[in-house]
Amino acid sequence: MARGGENNRESVIERDWRVLILSLFLACFAWLVYNMSKEDYADAFFLLTIETDMPGYSSQSTAREELPVRGKASGFYKVRNTLKSNNVTAVTINVRASLLEPVAGQEDIFALETSDIIKQLDDALTTDFRVEFLERDKLTFHFEPQEFVTVPVEPQLSVSFEDQYMQTGDISLWPDSVSVYGPRSDLEHITSIKTRVVYLSDVDRTVEGLAYLEPVKGVRLGTDRINFTLPVDRYVEISEMVPVAARNVPHGMSLIILPPRVKVICRVPFRSREELATGMKLFVDYEDLVSSRGTKVIPHLETDEVVYRYEFDPRVVECLIQE
Repeated sequence: MARGGENNRESVIERDWRVLILSLFLACFAWLVYNMSKEDYADAFFLLTIETDMPGYSSQSTAREELPVRGKASGFYKVRNTLKSNNVTAVTINVRASLLEPVAGQEDIFALETSDIIKQLDDALTTDFRVEFLERDKLTFHFEPQEFVTVPVEPQLSVSFEDQYMQTGDISLWPDSVSVYGPRSDLEHITSIKTRVVYLSDVDRTVEGLAYLEPVKGVRLGTDRINFTLPVDRYVEISEMVPVAARNVPHGMSLIILPPRVKVICRVPFRSREELATGMKLFVDYEDLVSSRGTKVIPHLETDEVVYRYEFDPRVVECLIQE
């Protein structure tokens, strides 16, 4: 009986020791995490690479100098930095080309005021380090010159319209051209840059939007997107028989036009039929007939109304010259 009690006491003591050791371990771990999470002032060194869009130059360059930075860092950051064989951290940020100034007397070298990039640098770093002060006023960068061409942008839209709606003019683009950078051998074959296809359905009003450019292998585009405007309006289609007149016929001559009346089928802005039917005229210019060296020409439509699209039936008329 005494032996059984002794065994129980040993089990309790062993369990208490385990609890004590585990408690001490957890306490040490909590103390370590707490202290490592605390921020304190620290020095760091960064090697800065910038991406930009300067015309005529490569899009990326690395600073020729290291950037010493004073900031607040957690213990985790300090330990990581201490264990690294090289305590210089590489960072890449985007910079507006307007912030870069040419360095006098040094070809293809540009200077950047570090005060202009504090926020970008802080945003690019981990939450373990916060920038307080940059210990260098300027950084310099060497940009490789690049050949470039400026070519038009070719919009690609796939559009379906609501009934009685249509495109009423050319698509407006801004910008309507783009600079393309790269080797001369690649640039020689580029005459335009297409947008990715923009899909629009059931359109019943003018559309303003954004279109991304289709990348081209081996070259860099000055921008990756353009704005576009697709003009759309509601229309009504009318058809009228309109007499065909002759113009600029020399004195002493006359034209016989066959047929004398032509059916005009046109799409115009939606309004009453009475307004649409007024003011449409067709004529044949004698000079067109002479230039055609034949007897058939396409008449000209003259109207004060806005006409989106039109066609004639028949498409051409025959003209006989009488002296």
